[in-house]
Amino acid sequence: AGGNKNAGNKNADNKADNAGNKGGAASAKPSASASPSGNVDFTTRVTVANGTNTDGLAKGASEKLTNGGFTAVEVIPGIYENAEPAKSTVYFSSPQARTAAEEIGKRLGISNVVEGTADNTQDAPIAVILRDDYKPQ
Repeated sequence: AGGNKNAGNKNADNKADNAGNKGGAASAKPSASASPSGNVDFTTRVTVANGTNTDGLAKGASEKLTNGGFTAVEVIPGIYENAEPAKSTVYFSSPQARTAAEEIGKRLGISNVVEGTADNTQDAPIAVILRDDYKPQ
């Protein structure tokens, strides 16, 4: 009879463990979906412009974004000659593009991520302007 009593306790322990595991798995899902990159639209069109005299800077940044999953990245040919912005900037044209713009800023090491106008977003939802402060990572 003693053996049966122990077996019963083991089953009760297993049920408690399983219940705990189910609860843990369920609570892990919301935190995973709440990650910043979970809401990034990788199909958002992005332009990258080189505002420096360093050849290939925009191409390198563009390749980094494409390799990171962004599917619509375009390099603006030539040198971006506008005086503004003074430092490397990621512009986004609407609140819907903000999350992707912030992700691009993180990937390129650009902390200046701001909402812009059609003039500084190159008529794209997101525009990256590289300046002399940009350091390829």
